[in-house]
Amino acid sequence: MSGFITPELLTEISIVGGILILSSGLSILGIRHFKTMNLIPALLIPVVFITLKTMLGM
Repeated sequence: MSGFITPELLTEISIVGGILILSSGLSILGIRHFKTMNLIPALLIPVVFITLKTMLGM
C-alpha cells in the first residue's frame, strides 16, 4: 500500500476527512444538521481521481 498512497493522495483524503469532521461537529453542536454518514463515500472520490490522473499520465 505504501506505493499507492502518495503524499498527494494523503493530502486530498485529509481534506475530505476534515470536512467530514467539521460537519459532524456542527451537527453535534446543533448549529446545522448534516447527514454525515451519507458523506462517507466522498472519501473515495480522491482515490478515484488520483488513480485516473496517474493512469492517464497527467
